[in-house]
Amino acid sequence: MNHYPLGMSETDRIEQSFGGGLPTGSICLLEGDHSAGKSTLIQRMLRGMSGEGIRTAIVSTTMNAHEFVEQMHSLSYDIVDDLLSDRVLFLSADLSGPEADRTPLESLFAAGPHWDASVVFVDSLEGLLLRDPVFTTASERGDGDQILRKVVSELRAHTRDGTTVVLGVNDRLLSGGCLYPLRNAASVYLDIQVDR
Repeated sequence: MNHYPLGMSETDRIEQSFGGGLPTGSICLLEGDHSAGKSTLIQRMLRGMSGEGIRTAIVSTTMNAHEFVEQMHSLSYDIVDDLLSDRVLFLSADLSGPEADRTPLESLFAAGPHWDASVVFVDSLEGLLLRDPVFTTASERGDGDQILRKVVSELRAHTRDGTTVVLGVNDRLLSGGCLYPLRNAASVYLDIQVDR
């Protein structure tokens, strides 16, 4: 199986811990509570991959571009050159504005420049799901897993060409077993636990 290297092997053991990188054409799921480190791990992966020359994209529901650059700087990751050279594409999923013609999930899966990247990061999936009226209505009926099955189908359509998708999600904000279809489809699944 081919992998996208996570780079930065001289500074940490993340790449080694992942067996050399993330599988190409895979779905990777990072779950954890608020402040468990999902976003930090995503930012580390993104920086390491871009340093390896891999074209990446991040869709953020939590930050705008300035906040993203500041956050990366606080981690000592210089990301500006990668953004300017198109090795990294940052997209803010601005969910505070007026309703668009598409739901948040439809917008994520619509054709766009983020799908031209080799690796697409979504931070955080629950930010899209909880603002998607189709998902929230289904979730209220106990059918959120049906929507996640559709999400898995959409993800598989994008991963067939070798694109890897990394999803960060706070599962504690979602009801019951709605994430089971996504967990089952994931080639890499991390449930990040923090002792408090």
